[in-house]
Amino acid sequence: MNTWRTAVLAILAATAAGGTAAAHHGRIGLFSDERIQIEGAVSRFDWRNPHVYVFVETVDAEGRTVEWMFENTSVSTMTRQGWTPDTLRVGDRITVDARPHSDPTKLHGSGASYRRPDGRLIGRPNSEIRRELLESDAASDDLFGTWVGLLDTFNLTNPPDWAENRTAVLEAGGREFPNAARQEYAMEAVPFLNERGRAALARFDRNDAGNPWCAPWPVFPRTPGVIVVEDRGDSIYMRDSYGTGRERIIHMDGRDHPPDGERTAQGHSIGRWEGGALVVDTRLFADNPWGIGEGIPSGARKHVVERYSLAEGGTRITAEWELFDPEYMRAPFRDSRQWKYAPDLDPPEPGICSEEVGGRWLQ
Repeated sequence: MNTWRTAVLAILAATAAGGTAAAHHGRIGLFSDERIQIEGAVSRFDWRNPHVYVFVETVDAEGRTVEWMFENTSVSTMTRQGWTPDTLRVGDRITVDARPHSDPTKLHGSGASYRRPDGRLIGRPNSEIRRELLESDAASDDLFGTWVGLLDTFNLTNPPDWAENRTAVLEAGGREFPNAARQEYAMEAVPFLNERGRAALARFDRNDAGNPWCAPWPVFPRTPGVIVVEDRGDSIYMRDSYGTGRERIIHMDGRDHPPDGERTAQGHSIGRWEGGALVVDTRLFADNPWGIGEGIPSGARKHVVERYSLAEGGTRITAEWELFDPEYMRAPFRDSRQWKYAPDLDPPEPGICSEEVGGRWLQ
C-alpha cells in the first residue's frame, strides 16, 4: 500500500463512525477480527490520554510469564463507562476479552472488555451507554447545557457526490484494506487539498512515534466527547472533555477579529445569532501539524465558519461547518455532526495526556 493511500485512510479513520480507537487515530488492519481471552493479574494500569492502557501478566502456552498490553479509549470515555483511576489495582485478577494484534509476536490487544473472577463486567459497554443516550427524549429550548457528540452523524458533504459514490468506494477499499467497510469514502477523502496539502499528506507517517498525539484538532464541532455550552452574557463558553480536551470563548459583543491578534490552538472566535442559530467565525489559528486531520497541517490563514442550531425537537444540536485554509487547500471542506442533549450527564475531566502513551500502540 503506498503512503498516500495509507494516509488517506488515516484521515477517514478519524472522521468516520468507528470502534474503540477510531475517534482519534484509527487502527486500520492493525488488530485481528478474532477475539481472545487472557486471564491473569493486573501489572500496570495507566490512566492517561489519549488512550488508557491495562497491562496483564499471564502464563503462556509454554509456561512462561508474559505481559499483555491492552489499549482502551480515552480517560473521559472510560469515565462515562464507570471507570475511575482506582477501578483496577496491581495484582487484581481479571479476564480480558479482546482483539489481538495482527502480528502474533506482539502481545497487544484492543477493543477489550474486562471481568472480575466472579464474572462481573468492569464498567459499562459503550453500546449500552449509547442506547440510553439515543432513547432519551430530554430536550432543550436553547443551545446551552450538556451535549454528547455522535460519531455516526458525520455528513461529509464536500463534494456533494461523495454520498452517491459511497458504496462503490467502500467496495473498492474493502478488497484491499481490512476493516475498510468501517471507513467512509476511503479513496475520496481529500479532493479539497492543493498540491502543498497533498505533499504534506504524502510525507505523513502515522507509524512515527514522534507524532503529536496530544495536540487536539482545532475543529471543535467534530468532537465525539461531552460538550458543555454556557451563556456568559457577552460571550459563549464551550468545553469539550474528549481526549486531551478543548476550551474556547466565542465573543458575542460585536467585536471583530484583531488584525494582529495572537494565534492560538483554537483560534479567535466571534459569534452572532441568526434567528435561533449560533453562527461562529474563527480565525487566527496557530500552525498545527494536525490542523484538519492526521497529516494535513493548518496555517495562518485558516478560516472556519460554524453554525449551531437545535434539531429534532431540541433533543439534538446540528453543528455544521465550513473550513478553508488556502495554504493547504484548493476548495473549502464542509461537514456536519449532531450533538445529543444529555442534561443529567456529569461532564468528565479530560485527564492528563502523554505523548509517550499516544505512540505506545506502535510498540
